[in-house]
Amino acid sequence: MSKIRLLHVATSVALFFLLLFIFSCGKDVDVILSSENTLKYLSIENHPEVNIEFDQEHNTVELLIPFNSALSVQKVKLQADISEKATCNIESGKEYDLTAPLSIKVVAEDNSVATYTLNSKKCGGGKSALLVCDIQIGFLPVFREASFFLNSNIVIDKAFDANIPIYYSMDASSKGSPNWGLPEILHYYESGKIIDKNDNNAFTNTILHRELLINGISKVYIIGLASMGCILSTCKGSAELKYDLTLISDAHDEPTGYWEFTEGDIEKCNQIILNSGIGKLVKAADLEFK
Repeated sequence: MSKIRLLHVATSVALFFLLLFIFSCGKDVDVILSSENTLKYLSIENHPEVNIEFDQEHNTVELLIPFNSALSVQKVKLQADISEKATCNIESGKEYDLTAPLSIKVVAEDNSVATYTLNSKKCGGGKSALLVCDIQIGFLPVFREASFFLNSNIVIDKAFDANIPIYYSMDASSKGSPNWGLPEILHYYESGKIIDKNDNNAFTNTILHRELLINGISKVYIIGLASMGCILSTCKGSAELKYDLTLISDAHDEPTGYWEFTEGDIEKCNQIILNSGIGKLVKAADLEFK
C-alpha cells in the first residue's frame, strides 16, 4: 500500500508542476511585448488637440481631452498603428465609447498577445498661464531691446503677482553653452518652469501641452522671440490645440542678426494674429490676467 501511496504522491506532484508550467507559459504569452505585437501609435480622427500619452511599461494609454474640445467621449474614432503582420481589435472608422476604460489587444503572428488599457479624461479649464518663448542670451540683441525687456518684465511680474504659472520655453540646441541661458535683465521666478524644445512651436514634442491640460489651463498668454519664428509658430500651435490665445503685442521682438527678418516683422506678426482670428492682442500695460 505504501508503494501505491508513494506513486500517487509522485503523480500528483508531477501533475502540479505540469499545470504550473502550463499556467506560467500561458501567462507569459499574455504579457509579452515584442516588436511583433506592439501598439506603435494611436490617433483620434480630426482632434489633434487630444494629448495621447503611452506608458509601455504598464501597457496603458492615457487620453487627455482639453476643456473646450468638441470631442465626445461617447463617439470617438480611433486609428491604431501596430507592428507588421499583427492584428488589433481597433477598427479604423468605428466609433468607440471611452466613458469607461477600453481594452486594446494586439495579437502577433505567433498568437502572443499584448493588452493595453486606454483611459480618457476630460480636463478642467478656465485657468491661465504665461509662455515666455526663447528669450535667451544667444538670440540677442533685438531691434527694440529697451522696450522689449521693459514690457516683458511687466508681463512676467503681473503673472507672478496674480499667481499665474509661468513657463519659460528654451531652444535646446544650445543647451550646455552660455547662449542657452536667460539674460540677467529678464525677470525669472523660481516658481517658473523651464520647457526644453527642439522646434519653433513650443508644443511640438514637449511636455507643455500635457502640463497645461493636467493643471486645468485653457488660456495662454505669449511673449518672447522671435516674432515671425517661434512666436508665430507657438501662437498657431496653441490655437490648433484649442487654447484661448492672447499675444502681448509689444512684448515680442526679432533678433537683429539671425534671420532676414526686419523690425517691421514685429508688427507683421501682430497683424497675422489679428487678421487670422486665432487669438487676441493686448499691450503689456493694459494686460489683466483672468
